[in-house]
Amino acid sequence: MLMCADSATTRAWFVDDFVPELIEVVLETWEGFRLTCSAKLEPRITSLFSDALELAYEKAGKTWFLVPEMKRTDTKTGKEVSRHDIRFFHREISGQRLYFVFECKRVNVMNRRGKILPNNAGYRTGMLQFINGVYSAGHPCAGMIAYVMDGDVPSALEKIKKLVRKYRVSLRLILGSEYAPSSLMPKHLSNGETKHQRIDGRFVIYHLLLPLN
Repeated sequence: MLMCADSATTRAWFVDDFVPELIEVVLETWEGFRLTCSAKLEPRITSLFSDALELAYEKAGKTWFLVPEMKRTDTKTGKEVSRHDIRFFHREISGQRLYFVFECKRVNVMNRRGKILPNNAGYRTGMLQFINGVYSAGHPCAGMIAYVMDGDVPSALEKIKKLVRKYRVSLRLILGSEYAPSSLMPKHLSNGETKHQRIDGRFVIYHLLLPLN
């Protein structure tokens, strides 16, 4: 029997069971993931990683699936208004209204002169898509994936923490909260979560810092 997407019971299960299982598979898959030298742009990295995730959850017999680069369109004009990098659906939840989205960004990007650029603006823009309800409106949580292009996770972590502190007002952080370790990722101390107060209620963003190998 399918679960109703709008019920409080389903949403509690979504947060307590589905999301932790999903994040665990994402992290495990990344550990065995290898990029080709030519894949340095975010869309290409995400496409290859999505392929690896599909193989991983199929092999594990999971009852959920992903859709990469999924568009959202204006209901009146049909024009594209946004695009989800990776959207996950669970087969046991009715319809397609409740899902988990990852927004993917590159951080610590080396330019042509060999200088490392943090890409704070791009990461903040990705977070704001969730905070302003462009992505995951009415949902309890979502995720940010940071591809750490130079592999220096501690450096990337400090920059993201600083970004969150600097823009805490526009990011609508819950009073007294900050970037903090997540109980869903106890073995990955650099990964964490931020808690926000959106118009439609409290919202959690899980941050996964994935170093390129």
